[in-house]
Amino acid sequence: MKKVLFILLGVLCSHLLHAQYLLLDDMEGHGPASGRWTYFAGDATATGSVLFGVPNPAPSSINPSAQVAKFTKDTTCFEYMSASCNLGTQFDLSNGAVFKMLVYSNVREEVMFKLQPGSDYSKAVFFTYKIKNVNQWEEATFNFRSVADRTDFSTIAVQFIDGRKANGILYFDLVQAPNPINLTFLN
Repeated sequence: MKKVLFILLGVLCSHLLHAQYLLLDDMEGHGPASGRWTYFAGDATATGSVLFGVPNPAPSSINPSAQVAKFTKDTTCFEYMSASCNLGTQFDLSNGAVFKMLVYSNVREEVMFKLQPGSDYSKAVFFTYKIKNVNQWEEATFNFRSVADRTDFSTIAVQFIDGRKANGILYFDLVQAPNPINLTFLN
């Protein structure tokens, strides 16, 4: 048994290892974004909402979590309805620039994931993910490698069916950022 552990440790130590992701929010009270989300649906007549800590609509092996976020957009909402979270500290994208989260929707539409400096959306950068399967959890990834040299991003935003008056429900969970800690094991 000691030989197997020693060999395994040797293999691990001979490779460069990266701590890949940092949990931002699991919608169950864990992560630096937990409890810090806000949303904007439009004026007082908008009936859409983003609720956090709602029951998972379909627990599965991909997402066994009990609680998730629910983004409900309808035609009364602002076309650019969003849920956002300012973490108060900037992201370090130098050792990784891929963000990911789990998504589940009743429509095949686009989910936008945006990084911005504080509340300044004019300097935001975003990428989109198109829902592939209706009413199934899937992992959405957003690669910000093209702006890895930026050091001013402190806010994340999620938008759904962006720029259009439309109806749809998006559940999202396990929002993760690249982990700025880089572990290196040498022989």
